[in-house]
Amino acid sequence: MSRRAAVARKVSINHPFGELLFPSNFTWAASTAAFQIEGATREGGRGPSIWDRFVKERGAVVDNSSADVACDSYHKFRNDVAILKYVGVGPAVSFLDLLEGVQYYHHLIDALLEHGIIPMVTLYHWDLPLSLQDRGGWLNEKVIDWFGNYASLCFQLYGEKVKHWITLNEPYSQIQNGYCADDGTVHAPAMKGQCEWTAYLVGYHMLLAHSRASKIYRDAFKDIQNGRIGVSLSANWMVPETEDDEELADRAFQMMFGWFAEPIFGPEGDYPAAMTERMDDLMRKEGRVTSRLPILSEHQVDELLGSADFLGINYYNSLMVREPKKGELKKARSQLKRDVGGIFFYDSEWPNVGKPDSWIKYFPEGLREILKYVKERFDNVPVMITENGCMDTPGEEFEDDTRIFYMTGHLAEISRAINEDGCNVLGYSVWSIMDNFEWADGYTSPFGLYHVNFEDPERERTPKKSAEWFRRVTKQNAIHA
Repeated sequence: MSRRAAVARKVSINHPFGELLFPSNFTWAASTAAFQIEGATREGGRGPSIWDRFVKERGAVVDNSSADVACDSYHKFRNDVAILKYVGVGPAVSFLDLLEGVQYYHHLIDALLEHGIIPMVTLYHWDLPLSLQDRGGWLNEKVIDWFGNYASLCFQLYGEKVKHWITLNEPYSQIQNGYCADDGTVHAPAMKGQCEWTAYLVGYHMLLAHSRASKIYRDAFKDIQNGRIGVSLSANWMVPETEDDEELADRAFQMMFGWFAEPIFGPEGDYPAAMTERMDDLMRKEGRVTSRLPILSEHQVDELLGSADFLGINYYNSLMVREPKKGELKKARSQLKRDVGGIFFYDSEWPNVGKPDSWIKYFPEGLREILKYVKERFDNVPVMITENGCMDTPGEEFEDDTRIFYMTGHLAEISRAINEDGCNVLGYSVWSIMDNFEWADGYTSPFGLYHVNFEDPERERTPKKSAEWFRRVTKQNAIHA
């Protein structure tokens, strides 16, 4: 039986493992994103982003809310830094809009450093300036130059203080939700038409933008500033419904995670073979003269390969996949998943986490499988878990035992991946340190270790049970159950 097919589909709700330790140099972190927490959308010279326009569309956000104030972290960042210090994080994975409000970000970075917190900064977390979107955004090949110039200026402005950079956050998610918007979630810029080709063009430009930023950093800044640069990818382990679905599960994983991981970390570079073969097959079936997947030139392949010092993985759940029945694939709403050629669903044995209609299911074993895959395929490249967490479960309020259960299970699998499988995992960052504006879900899906009262003009922060639990974990460098 193959390893994919052998992965247990049933998960226990108990964690009878006693104590699991982490390496002495393991990094504990907490993630935030500028647009989701800062507010102050009209202060500090900030210009509008694609999300500022998107939230104004009636019905675009579940509760018709906006991020105009959000957590008001723009004015309360010193309090938030103290919260990070209290729960015991090392680096704060802060996704910052670094060019709008330069002095503000210097103050924020200085405050983090003063508290012994190492900033890990992501250059792009979905909030593209509206002025660039109106010129084509990620569909315009000039975005590669725009992004390179932006990255270069960020390295100049902050590189003496920031030693850990991430170029892009979850390019696949941005494409699926923003440029296809056909799988149940719509994000900015909500370009729903012609996803069959726009998706792959955006992905192509994102890869080249990452490559450009990385080259600029390595050529002009890395040796002087002594930092590292990486990329964060969303990752879902693909579990075949039966052994007959094994090849399909492999292809699905390659066409989602491998789309961006393989060109950067793979042994040969370029897109995954399973992806190019599938897209070539679709080209012939669709009567096209060229593939919808843009070709990477030999030079581009060379520039991409090895363009990251570490891999950030954002993991929330896995997916099960099976071969479609006759006529079933045409009815699937997601263009990208139709291109894969499978039917995707959650195994009924995976417990629901959070809201009754939550997109998060409990399957921590999938994270360990991804880490083992990365070790074997990508020469054990250093990995940082840059996002993992879940929304509140109704009725738990501040006693968020489900979040503790969810995080405990995933941390257990990370510990096993390190200690039993030899995976090179640098650290773990919880999403998120506090409740925030969760994109199209608005304020209806609180993910924080800290509750934020969005009805209070002061946006009071109150620790949930999970905040104290996470503090113990970071202090002991271990989990117990």
